[in-house]
Amino acid sequence: MSLRWAWLAVLLAYMLVPGPVSLSAARQDEEARRQLLLAPYRQCLDLLRRGQLAQAIARLDEIDEIQLGAILGLVKGKMRAFPPGLEAADMQAAILLHVEAARAEKLPHDRKRQLERVWELVSAAGDRISPGFGRDCSLLVLWSLQERFELDDLVRQLNVALGRFGDDAELRLVQGSLWELLARLQEPGLRLPLGPAVSAIVRVPTRQWAPDYDAMPVAPSRIHEKCAGLYREALGQVPPPPSPGAEETRLRLSHVLAMTGRFYEALEALAPLDAGAASSLPVELRYLEALFRGRALLGLGRPDAAAVEYRRAASLFPTCQTPYVALSGALRAAGDLAGARETTASMLSVPTLSVCPSDPWVRYPEGQSWRIEGLVDRLHEAVRR
Repeated sequence: MSLRWAWLAVLLAYMLVPGPVSLSAARQDEEARRQLLLAPYRQCLDLLRRGQLAQAIARLDEIDEIQLGAILGLVKGKMRAFPPGLEAADMQAAILLHVEAARAEKLPHDRKRQLERVWELVSAAGDRISPGFGRDCSLLVLWSLQERFELDDLVRQLNVALGRFGDDAELRLVQGSLWELLARLQEPGLRLPLGPAVSAIVRVPTRQWAPDYDAMPVAPSRIHEKCAGLYREALGQVPPPPSPGAEETRLRLSHVLAMTGRFYEALEALAPLDAGAASSLPVELRYLEALFRGRALLGLGRPDAAAVEYRRAASLFPTCQTPYVALSGALRAAGDLAGARETTASMLSVPTLSVCPSDPWVRYPEGQSWRIEGLVDRLHEAVRR
């Protein structure tokens, strides 16, 4: 009997030998299917990393929604694995791909879906991507919405960003810029989504038909007061100069203080930029600094000093009308009527086609969108092959 059992054991062992080989083959088949599923997405990432953004987004649009959902499930799994199945640059490229898809001209629900994917990927990647990459992606989306004046989406995405990154100084600068824009607009019937982005500067009707979408901005003077407090707080958090965020925050603080008639405080806010310190600023900020300093000086009854600042602004953007209009006003206030007329005549003599197309003051309501190009370059450089 023992011999029979021995032969049976040998037979069972023989039958079991092919098992691991079959299992290995099954695993190989499964991995092959995964690679086949991932292939079009890898094409998107490769195009993005080679600088072919339009082609990358077009290829992404060709992927079926159900297929893309399965692909992103695999990608997130590779991100969470230990060790991860993707390099940090690949993770960042996947995140940036959907950020750029959200920035493309799409319907609001398309953008919402792309941004949901962005945050899912950021969460899956965790601390395996460069510090600040997720925050910078958020800024890129917000600055793009500022440029297009898409207020509803701007409020919603700023709500998301503040929830993720807290009291980040750059996000506070976006928030303050939004508040300034709302103070300027004050359109009858203007309604906004609710949330932390605007909760401090809106009033909510007692009866709400749509609890998440029925906020109205308060009076401009109240908004400017709130902005001043927000910018002062942000200045305690931004990196020290030279930093475009810190410098722009200081300029915006001066502007909102002047809007509330606090001209001495407005001039005081610009004090760190005295004695030539403003010369290191980007030209857009140097121009605004001259305009805002002139406004504060004029408010303090010093039109001659204001005229000097307006001339400085005009020298930086000589085809823009804004500094000439301000200079003419300062000269009139100083009693130089002939100089005011000459300035106005000089401004009107500039051919229409040569008028400054991107006056920083005209673009002021667009927030930080003037910095988009530099941020795009930095983010793409982080994933470039």
